[in-house]
Amino acid sequence: FGKQTEQEVSIYDALEVAYDETSKNFGKLQFDDEFVQKQKELFTAVYKDRDILGWYTVATEATSEHLALHKQFAQKYNENPLFLLMDPAPRLESKELPIEIFEYELHVVQDTPTMLFVPIPWQLETLQAEQIAMEQVAKTSSSDAQSALYESLDSSLNTLTQRINTMVTYLEKIQQNQLPIDYAILRDVAAIADKLPNFDSDSHLLHADLSCDYN
Repeated sequence: FGKQTEQEVSIYDALEVAYDETSKNFGKLQFDDEFVQKQKELFTAVYKDRDILGWYTVATEATSEHLALHKQFAQKYNENPLFLLMDPAPRLESKELPIEIFEYELHVVQDTPTMLFVPIPWQLETLQAEQIAMEQVAKTSSSDAQSALYESLDSSLNTLTQRINTMVTYLEKIQQNQLPIDYAILRDVAAIADKLPNFDSDSHLLHADLSCDYN
């Protein structure tokens, strides 16, 4: 998922998608269309300026199966998708990330028009907060870093939960006429609520997906 501004494409997020290889598809790989469409609806409901830009897979090189999947993707989700290939076995001496990004272009091969994957240049951009986090992780062992991360997340979630509970209790007491109305505080609460994403009746689906991913 990401967004495109003229010739510049920014990729922000990705999710894993299972493929279907059943007899009804004659042994050919197929995207799980129902899952992809549901995830697209949930994601774009939160990030309205983003869309599906392409797909990725883990392999040492692009194959004919990838070409077939790319055609499916172009027919269903994006007319000109990107294909990101992640090499699971990079060279140990390599200093570059094992990633290639391809476009799908028509070339003439031996006097025959042929659709091929063509690599395109890309660059990795990180936020300052991400850089600081990665530097901190690099300075510690993997187990220490994981433990510190969980402790930090647990502390943040506990603090957030306490503040939300305090806010809910305050609003309930106002509703029950146990506290006087303070419009300044109510405006602050409304401002916080306005920053939250707006979900429709499918919000329970997002909750289910988040529970599946993170529980």
